[in-house]
Amino acid sequence: MPTYKNTTQETLNLILTSSNNYTKINPFNVVESEIIYDIDGLVKTDDAPYFNPVLQQSNVELADDAATLIVTLDSDATVIEIVNSSNETIYCYFQDVANTPAMIITAGTIRSLENFKRYCNKLVLKSSDTISTNTVFVSQFLE
Repeated sequence: MPTYKNTTQETLNLILTSSNNYTKINPFNVVESEIIYDIDGLVKTDDAPYFNPVLQQSNVELADDAATLIVTLDSDATVIEIVNSSNETIYCYFQDVANTPAMIITAGTIRSLENFKRYCNKLVLKSSDTISTNTVFVSQFLE
């Protein structure tokens, strides 16, 4: 998400964010953009702020098959990715363990979730046995 300066005498119409709405950039104004541009008269003044679609990443640790972990979802997240590189099966419940059946994420798989935003703001995770550090991750992305 670099910073640009309009060095022209013209007003430029640019899309600055993923919303795809145009914004008028007056002559000599400075703006931050999620979009990377290569346009005459629009000079990059700084590479920062940097674009990063990762909103949050959670490392899952569970002591045994009775333990649960709640992952609160960022309201801006549009994609959730659950990476299970453990030897165990992960059970993912939407909102509460009472909401059955669980989504099953088998050992060595990745599950991506989209279009859930209006219906869920947390995931509850369980496993078939102990989940140690750095084997299961939940990542939340802008897109």
